[in-house]
Amino acid sequence: MIRRTLVEWREQFFVGARRRFLRLNGRPDAALAEAIRRLPTDQRARAVPPDLIPRDCWHSWDPTPWAHPWLKPANLRAARGFGIDFMASLMTTHGREPVPGHRFGFVGNLANNMALRALPLRRRGVPITLYLHPADRYLMSQPGWELSDVVLKTSETNTDRLAELGVTLPEVPDTMSLPGPGNAWPDLLVLAKETPATRWPLPSAPSFVSQLDVLTWPSYFSYLPALEVLQSCSALFAAQAPYLAYLSGR
Repeated sequence: MIRRTLVEWREQFFVGARRRFLRLNGRPDAALAEAIRRLPTDQRARAVPPDLIPRDCWHSWDPTPWAHPWLKPANLRAARGFGIDFMASLMTTHGREPVPGHRFGFVGNLANNMALRALPLRRRGVPITLYLHPADRYLMSQPGWELSDVVLKTSETNTDRLAELGVTLPEVPDTMSLPGPGNAWPDLLVLAKETPATRWPLPSAPSFVSQLDVLTWPSYFSYLPALEVLQSCSALFAAQAPYLAYLSGR
């Protein structure tokens, strides 16, 4: 038992020493991989530096983004050129000015990204309504937060609870929170199941609702009140909740 304990201690010590040696000498990945490959098979896993072990989870951390093979001058110029050409083709096809009679909806406002796009377009005369997700009461999802000079003295970030504390944000015109979920979707699902495809839509079902969508994603039609509000728009631009735009048919 004592001999086994000493052997295990020796292996742990030298494997740890190798790990420290490999990491502290700042070798590039190829040299690290070759050094680890030379170790006995049963010691390789423990000698791999933790930052080189593949993680079985989603992650987006890149410690050297400037070294990405795509971030070359030629690639960056090509990407910029593509963007310029693409926007030019859109303007040629659809024009530069808003078409009279059209109204647009920007759905969702995660981190205020949609408001940052909608407000400059409004100044160009494009009629855009900002529709906030009914469940998103986070401070940074409200269009007024970047217009506010309030300094929060609390860790609270829910706008409803902040309002109770007397903290309010500037109002941004033509912004509304969509209605919350309703409970009519089970009845809609029954109709979709019992109705032949050739007879859909029924007079008792909203004309914009796809029978196949109801059968595929029935619970999403709890947002039917929100989908009905979105019918007033000619087209929608959605982030955070693209299913609302899709299911509305706009």
